Amino acid sequence: MSTRDLRRLGAVVLGSTLIAATLSGCSKEADGAVAIGRDAQGEVIVQIVTCEYPATELDLLLEQEGAEPQEDVSAAPLDQPAGTSQTYTLPQLFGESRSDLLDSAAPYQLRGTVADDGGERDMNGVSFTLDQVAGYQPDQVISNDLDSPVSVEAFTSQACEDGAPASEKPR
Repeated sequence: MSTRDLRRLGAVVLGSTLIAATLSGCSKEADGAVAIGRDAQGEVIVQIVTCEYPATELDLLLEQEGAEPQEDVSAAPLDQPAGTSQTYTLPQLFGESRSDLLDSAAPYQLRGTVADDGGERDMNGVSFTLDQVAGYQPDQVISNDLDSPVSVEAFTSQACEDGAPASEKPR
């Protein structure tokens, strides 16, 4: 093989490696995911799945039509380890009095943050209205990455599939 052919082959191998790393999630912007649903008692639940980083905060935002969420409604500090899945109720996260004031028809977004020594990343969030959530089957959740509600277990197992090492997948 000529030197020229070896260089071409090397470029192809390097390019393939970079593409595979990108597709495997190594360069993904988000880490973890947030979903919303309801339990058997009709209580609104929030499912938070962390992948490689621990969760530090969850923000509840009021969505403005046609724009990024503009208004911070509430923030909840989190102390959820990496590689875990946890179910919370809205009152657990934001308090009973704040949760009772939410407009059932207003468009909200839940967006989590994860962090480690290397910095912060957002989690994949969920947009919803409480009226929509009331129509979900018990113990099913929805996130922005799903077309329809799924079981909490299915969401937990899928949330980190795009690149998290097996040792970091939620338990």
